Amino acid sequence: MMESPRLGDCLQEHLTASTAMEAAHQPEWIQATLDVVGQFWYGHVIPTTWRLREIQRIGDEAMCWQWASASEQAVCLECHAVSHHRTKTSWTRRLQDLPCAGMTVYHVIKTNRYVCENPACPVDTFTEQFEAMAGKDARLTHRLKEFIVQQALDSSANALT
Repeated sequence: MMESPRLGDCLQEHLTASTAMEAAHQPEWIQATLDVVGQFWYGHVIPTTWRLREIQRIGDEAMCWQWASASEQAVCLECHAVSHHRTKTSWTRRLQDLPCAGMTVYHVIKTNRYVCENPACPVDTFTEQFEAMAGKDARLTHRLKEFIVQQALDSSANALT
C-alpha cells in the first residue's frame, strides 16, 4: 500500500528541488506555510491557540488535519478555576468535521493537560476542552452535528406535507 502524502513532505520535496534555500531555513518556511493554510481554511472555526502541524491525505477518502494546542491556560470543568500549570503529558483527540472536496475530514488535536490550582477541587489534573468546536468527549464537531440534523430534517417524509 502506498504511503499517504503529507503536505509538509510535499513542501520539503518542492523546496529541495526548486530553490536554493538553505536547509536550516526550510523547516521554518514549512511551518509558516502550514500556519497560513490552517488559518485560511479553519481560522473562523478553530481556537486561536491551535497550530497546524501537518495535513495528511488518506487515499481519496479522507483528509487528516493534525493540530497542537499552544494554550497557556485552561479552565477546570469541575470547579471552573483557571489553571496556568501544564503537566508534561498531553492527550490526543480526534474530531470528525464537515466533508471537504468529497473527503471525510478529521482534526487530530494534541491537547494539554493541566493541574487544577484549586486545592478544594476533587480533580487533580484535567485536559483542556474546546467547547466552541465540540462538546466534552464528542467525536463530531458542532458543525457536522448541525449538518447531519439539518440533512435528516430536510429529507424527512414529514417535510413533504
